Amino acid sequence: MHRDDYPKSIIILTGEQNLSTIRTSIRFAPVLCCGRDDELSKGKMMEKPSFSYWSIAALGLVWSVMGCLSYITQNNADFVAHLAEPQRAFITQRPFWASAAFAVAVYGGAVGCILLLLRRVAAVQALGLSLMGALVTLFYMVMTLGASVGVLQSAGVSVLVAGILFWISMAAKVRGWLR
Repeated sequence: MHRDDYPKSIIILTGEQNLSTIRTSIRFAPVLCCGRDDELSKGKMMEKPSFSYWSIAALGLVWSVMGCLSYITQNNADFVAHLAEPQRAFITQRPFWASAAFAVAVYGGAVGCILLLLRRVAAVQALGLSLMGALVTLFYMVMTLGASVGVLQSAGVSVLVAGILFWISMAAKVRGWLR
């Protein structure tokens, strides 16, 4: 089977390929990030991000800002005092490393989405840190509360969103949309 017989989403590395050939053959999120798929197959990089890129970055920023507000309210003693006892105990007994992971997840996501909107390559690192923070937060919640449906819904959705945002940032970097 020849290299061209494989589907476009599979990359076959041979000695004759150079880095620019590999970059143009990688196709991340073609439906979410590309206006037309045939532009990539011809080896052309899109110069401007599509509408879906801007939409995802803006919605990611809204999601992350809501997470930042949640973090701020959970660190407000007046707010925590009005919570039910199980919720208050969960927040007040949370170790420093779990709070730090939560902060990295939400603030890293907000900064990363702002950088995506500014089309800066540093968005990849910020959203990567956000994903790691979300994974550590999920780990803490599962270890503390168990793998219940509620825990997996709340923390699992955060990990999913962080993963999608990181994936989009990587795709934008590969396509040359980030400077």
